[in-house]
Amino acid sequence: VADVRPARPLVAIVDPEQRLIAVLVEERAAAALERVLGGYQLAFEQDAKSVRALENAFRTFRKIPGNSEETLSAWVQGSPSSYVARVARSAFYLSQGLEARGTDFAQDTPEKSIRAMRAYLEKASADLERSLGLSPKPYLSHRYLMTIALYAGSRGVTKSRYEEAAKLAPASAEPRLAYMISLEPRWGGSYREMEAFLAESRAALDPGAANRLAARIPAYRGFESNRAKDFRKAVEHFDEAIRLDDDADSLCQRAYTLAELKRFAEAFADVGRALSKVRDHRNCMRR
Repeated sequence: VADVRPARPLVAIVDPEQRLIAVLVEERAAAALERVLGGYQLAFEQDAKSVRALENAFRTFRKIPGNSEETLSAWVQGSPSSYVARVARSAFYLSQGLEARGTDFAQDTPEKSIRAMRAYLEKASADLERSLGLSPKPYLSHRYLMTIALYAGSRGVTKSRYEEAAKLAPASAEPRLAYMISLEPRWGGSYREMEAFLAESRAALDPGAANRLAARIPAYRGFESNRAKDFRKAVEHFDEAIRLDDDADSLCQRAYTLAELKRFAEAFADVGRALSKVRDHRNCMRR
């Protein structure tokens, strides 16, 4: 797939587990990658509570250089029945596709960027469909297929993939948080659907996880207020979201809003808090 955007600058990977995986990719150490990533997958198969560690490990493939495809493909070719090899390459393709698309709204995105995204997502889908038969608990396969369906505008497929992922991690907020995104108005959903899904999910989640899900609603209201340049109202929404769950994304978004209001000391404080949670958060580093 031809590049259509300047290569994004690499940032240092500070998470120790991700750094180890990135080094193994750089060293083309397929056997070690199989052992390390297979360990995370096995831990999840034995206890679904380890889902966040599993997702964090495979998040590495969002951060490795764009020239890593050859290494990942050699691993897949050498181990065609390896679940983790297929999912690792699909995670890489998914990341490359979303990077090619950029973050603008669809109407503001060049057609060549959309075409590049689709080409990468097709390659990711092929790996993920193949991976479904390679593990008794292909949680990540369903999670990534959810994302692909979201960008393809297939809300029915997004829901069905969510349901499969949630079966494998029923007490986890992670698949529910991903599905909540698909219910945002910008993706064709509505606040009514978001509220209903939150109410439905509370019974399955502990209070902290339920608050993480609940925070997505005021966070999205803050996003919409920012788009409308109603920055004072946006701060109120982000305040509410952060009271429920002070995650790095909401802190970074509030930092942007505070900077627009020229409340720079508070904006810097939010950036500092966010980077203390996710030290290589790209948007906060820009901020």
